Amino acid sequence: MEPERRMDSDGRYYTKQEFVDCYGDEVKWEGCPPETRAAAAEKRIDPADGNAYTQTQFAACYGGTAHWEKAKEEHRRDPADGKAYTHSDFVVQYKGEYEWDHAKPVGDYSSLGASAPAQPKADDKKEAAASATPPPSSGRKSTTPPRTDEKKADTKPRSNLPGRKEERKVDAPMNVGSSGGGSSLPGRKTERKPNTVVVPPPELLEKLREKHASALSTPEKSPAASLKNSPRSVSPKPKPPLSASDTAAAALHAHTPPRAAGLSETPNLAASQMYSLAPTILKDSDGRAAVNVVVVGHVDAGKSTLMGHLLVDLEVIGHRLLHKYEKESKAIGKASFHYAWVLDETEEERERGVTMDVATQYFCTATKRVTLLDAPGHSAFVGNCVNGASQADAAVVVLCATPGEFETGLERGQTREHIYILRGAGVKHLIVAVNKIDAVSYAEERFLELQKKLGEFLWATGFKKENVAWVPVSGLAGDNLVKPSSNMAWWTSKNTLLDCINNLPDIPRYPKAPLRMSIGDVNKGSVGGRIETGTVETGCKVVILPSNQVATVKTVERNQCNVREATSGDNVELHLQNIDQQHLYIGCSVSLPDEFRAKLCTTFEAQVLVVSDSTFITKSLKFVLYVQSAHVDAAVTRMLPHNGKTSRMLTVGKTGIVQITASRPICVEVAAEFRGFGRIVMRSGGATLALGSVTKVYPIDPKGD
Repeated sequence: MEPERRMDSDGRYYTKQEFVDCYGDEVKWEGCPPETRAAAAEKRIDPADGNAYTQTQFAACYGGTAHWEKAKEEHRRDPADGKAYTHSDFVVQYKGEYEWDHAKPVGDYSSLGASAPAQPKADDKKEAAASATPPPSSGRKSTTPPRTDEKKADTKPRSNLPGRKEERKVDAPMNVGSSGGGSSLPGRKTERKPNTVVVPPPELLEKLREKHASALSTPEKSPAASLKNSPRSVSPKPKPPLSASDTAAAALHAHTPPRAAGLSETPNLAASQMYSLAPTILKDSDGRAAVNVVVVGHVDAGKSTLMGHLLVDLEVIGHRLLHKYEKESKAIGKASFHYAWVLDETEEERERGVTMDVATQYFCTATKRVTLLDAPGHSAFVGNCVNGASQADAAVVVLCATPGEFETGLERGQTREHIYILRGAGVKHLIVAVNKIDAVSYAEERFLELQKKLGEFLWATGFKKENVAWVPVSGLAGDNLVKPSSNMAWWTSKNTLLDCINNLPDIPRYPKAPLRMSIGDVNKGSVGGRIETGTVETGCKVVILPSNQVATVKTVERNQCNVREATSGDNVELHLQNIDQQHLYIGCSVSLPDEFRAKLCTTFEAQVLVVSDSTFITKSLKFVLYVQSAHVDAAVTRMLPHNGKTSRMLTVGKTGIVQITASRPICVEVAAEFRGFGRIVMRSGGATLALGSVTKVYPIDPKGD
């Protein structure tokens, strides 16, 4: 006898032990409604052999519930009119399951689409008599009203079904959804119509659950026994017979969806034939690999001027346009800002001389197709900096060689904060560009001093020496950008900024994984961002979370060119249709509307490293949580054991596991599965408190039920 199951808030049924594993006690179990006999016995038709099976049996055979969701419901023949109806039809029409239990299952589903019913068979007449007059031993009065216009049963020859050993004659196409038509019958509340399935309202289903709660004691046929006696075969490639342990595991997975598990999708994702988490190195037809590079650094370090000059030297920006910027910048008294205007495009940014939003440009090197992201350096726009870092594979950290400027940025400026943000976003590869080297007469001593001071901080933060490249440059004069400078004879490596970008390693991608994309930019009818995993193509359906709205991808734009599809690592703009603009905003997540869609949660567990020496992590601490491009108010709700110990507080340099609760639902994944969606940054009061990776999530229903 199978253990009792009860319905949780996600609408699925679980055993008592599964409730305890999820919530830690039996309180939730006591307050949940039990599984009704109807829910446990629901069957659907497998097109491989035309027979009806429960959800457990589908999962045991196919290793998941995808085939169950696509299968059609089981039909049984009503002796009142000889037609086939679903379980929901019987419950609604007769307000009970007695007639369904005594109705004859439909063995031939090809006959459901027949237009003219034939003469009823003798066993159909016996079933009608049995349904009209139940046996006295049942102790239950019949709810079936007298029949006055009973119709004939359908006896059309059955069609050949795939996966069957015996040969059948083809007479009519299979059409399970058809109910065969028919006029209104006595005792029925509604008239039967072709291709119409009556779905009971939620209120009626709730009454049925209470009415048939006692039916839980009725044992259901075990999945193993059903599979053993069934002539089923999986099309197109048959599977070997399942062992008892495999069958039990598959049955458990059918009743245990990814909920409150540490690796929330590991069982289903590993068994899926559609997706894979195996990394792949992707290159274009010309041999170039895509890489997204974000430029960060303290305010006034010369980031926009440096990268603008690089784009001009690469002829991405024409000299005619540069001459226009030079004239306009002189007119407002900012003659040295003409290179910065290549990236600072808004009027407010040019008037203030400060980058406020993430600017995007594209260029190619010998081996790379680069998406350049220029992030703001001012502390007032740190949220946009996090947004840019979440889309990056590598970063250019720009330092100012002017005396006092570097020290200010590292000790109490944004250089320290930006490096923390890069580490929290999972960026591993850095290019440290010591800018304005011409302001110190190209002095090697100043370059080595900055290299030593920042290097100590980088190694303490967790960056590896082999993943960090150093280069002295001058953004305004153009030294060491594309060609080696003659002003720095001591720079024997002769590496330029372009060489450092070209030498970045190829980043592993995950094109066969489920789609994950965080929206970092929103325009009218379109969204932009980097595809973390998976592939998106023109015409496909996508779901936008947390609003749970489905949209259609009208066009895919990559590097300002329309493409048929884009994959993991590409920075794209998706033009969407069939969705309201109010559901699109920075911080939303894009995924495919299948069983592997992104999970929403408000509570999760994370392993964090404290980096702030002015604040410690303890229960009830409130902060701003950053995940990809989303940021939301959150709080620490529990301090959890780590390495066998539970700390009441975490100070600078300490690592621990905490439970975090956000003020609204956001898309968070386990870092072991989706690295980009599993990295978090905790900030408060303009400073970074801690960095972390998600270890366990508690998904919620996106509909809020």
